[in-house]
Amino acid sequence: MQNPLRNPLSEVGAGRSSWTIDSAPVVRLVVLFALMVGPLAVIAVRLVHVQAGLGEDYLVEVSRTETREEPIPARDARILAEDGTILAADRELFALKLHYRWIEEPPHPLWLKRTAIARLPKSQRKRKPAVEAEIARVLRDRDALWTSLARVTNEPDRELLRRRRDIQRRVERVRDNVLARQASPGEGAPSVAASARATVTEKGPWWERVIETLTTPPDRGLDANDLVIEEEQAYHTLFDDLSPEAAVAIESRPDLFPGSRIELTTRRTYPEGSLAAHLIGYRTAAADGIKETVTGLEQAYASTLRGVPGLRQLTVDRRGEIVATKVIREPRPGQDVIIGLDIRAQRTAEELLATALETPAHVDAAGKPVPQPIGGAIVAIEIESGQLLAAASAPTFSLGLFSDASPGDWERTLADKRMPFFPRATQMALPPGSVFKVVSAVAAVESGTVRPDEPFACRGYLDKPTQHRCLTFRNYGVGHGEVDLAEALAKSCNVYFFDAARRGGPLSLVTWARRFGFGQPTGIDLGGESSGHLPKPMGGARPSGDTLGLAIGQADLTATPLQIARMMAVIANGGRLVTPHLAVSSQSAGHSNRDDGARLDGLRPATLEWIREGLRRVVAEPGGTGYKTVRSPRVSIAGKTGTAEIGGGRPDHAWFAGYAPADHPRVAFVVVLEQAGSGGVAAGPVARQFVEALAEAGLVGSEPLVGQAP
Repeated sequence: MQNPLRNPLSEVGAGRSSWTIDSAPVVRLVVLFALMVGPLAVIAVRLVHVQAGLGEDYLVEVSRTETREEPIPARDARILAEDGTILAADRELFALKLHYRWIEEPPHPLWLKRTAIARLPKSQRKRKPAVEAEIARVLRDRDALWTSLARVTNEPDRELLRRRRDIQRRVERVRDNVLARQASPGEGAPSVAASARATVTEKGPWWERVIETLTTPPDRGLDANDLVIEEEQAYHTLFDDLSPEAAVAIESRPDLFPGSRIELTTRRTYPEGSLAAHLIGYRTAAADGIKETVTGLEQAYASTLRGVPGLRQLTVDRRGEIVATKVIREPRPGQDVIIGLDIRAQRTAEELLATALETPAHVDAAGKPVPQPIGGAIVAIEIESGQLLAAASAPTFSLGLFSDASPGDWERTLADKRMPFFPRATQMALPPGSVFKVVSAVAAVESGTVRPDEPFACRGYLDKPTQHRCLTFRNYGVGHGEVDLAEALAKSCNVYFFDAARRGGPLSLVTWARRFGFGQPTGIDLGGESSGHLPKPMGGARPSGDTLGLAIGQADLTATPLQIARMMAVIANGGRLVTPHLAVSSQSAGHSNRDDGARLDGLRPATLEWIREGLRRVVAEPGGTGYKTVRSPRVSIAGKTGTAEIGGGRPDHAWFAGYAPADHPRVAFVVVLEQAGSGGVAAGPVARQFVEALAEAGLVGSEPLVGQAP
């Protein structure tokens, strides 16, 4: 029997032990310990390395940058008159932009710490006293920045504070909206993480659920302190029109103006204000989904005037601050457009219209009522080339509204029911009244309906005393007696043209009206031109009342002032239909826009002579409808009065269209006043003053007329 208290070690010497240790479990424990401790040791070493050697690098992230591209504004070209008057041009502006973190109050703590650490050498970035001291210096720099800005901009502190608060409020509204959308992606809709987890839990196999549980972070929601929006990393405009001196002072001292940048921008300006506003046009900036609006010459020559923006590459750090810039493409400026508008004539036309619209309703010297017009237009063109010398629309507006206007200016302009933005010279289509008798005369003679020298007995009405009458019969109960073509034009005999239209029919009348350009745009280099309305030839064996109305410029016929001026140019230049134009040349076109026009087929010189004689008598001889109001002692004028009825108890439209000088024409023109009454009474005096101004400017000659009293 063995002794239970026997020491096993006593048998070791004998080469055998009764207590045997199994080595396999020990090995397994060692391996397991190594597998557990090894990765932890690696992680610990990496943590020490990151904390000791890379902590400040991760905090500042100075090595991580990104590039962005932004356009470089290009200067748009000018619109100039031939005399050098600048009508539209870009003005260079210096905009001051500040990074949002230098505006925000109170400053963002993480931004403060990062900015401070970025300024320190690496050896100091882990020293808390050094970091705190640098943070204090950043705060002092912020205060010094605003003090310096107040000094160089001459703005009071309260104004700078107001601008800062406006920017911060806008950014905070954006931030609040982003937070609201993140917090509520949709009514009753779970978050993306929750949706994914639910899908795996409900439908996936067990191993996918295990993997999802181990790899998906918990849904802790959005922490507002961790949210950074783009607007917080951007530069915001503090001043959009900084003086050049202030811009230089800021750019030359970046140490005094940290977080700032100067940008060169442009603003479209119109030095002459309201002069030719409807012709020059305007631009409205695109905003809130609304496209840019462009009108007038600004629209017609946009491809010539607009510069091509350049492109700049910006290198920014993770805080959004610019660390480097590079110009990829230089901006290319636009090319000037020169127009043949005569500035003196245009200014006079606008002043005459303004006076006419401001004159209250009254009774003239002959006892005839003169209503107050609600609008009007004056147009003048060179008869040979079609060059537009003046095109005024009233009421007008100042182009300064689109560059530097107060809310009150806008409210007053928009409240004007007379539509000051409406370009009446090219888009106002009205019945032309008796000025259209020029076309009726051509149609009657060239169709063989009448002989110009054949007398016609006017009794004051066509068939019945109650309809199709002359104005003299309506007013005095008598007709014009025997008249030929020239006399019928001079005295504006309705019955003469009623009879010719009834005998000749509508086809010839409409055909000649179309040849004169009615019912179609003139082709002027302006957008949005109205074509007016030319009725189609009326059918039937017997011409209708519409045909008779058309013969005197009524019925459904409408025309623009520009179309009427071109009609008069055809009579004055020998029968050529010119295309009106504003631009003399543009640098991109490289040639003149002169257009000598095409001669109208079938229009004989003899017919033109008869019509010119009639238009001369309108003004030069007693009995002519323009004798008392249009005749001038300084320059001979030929033309035609027109009084267009519009019904509805409203006053008639007043027209006078013609050319000057009567014997050697150079300029065709038209004056129209909306709802101003008689053409001779209302439009005639304005036409006389306008032509006299053209004479003073040397555009039509100003020699005194022998034997003609004022």
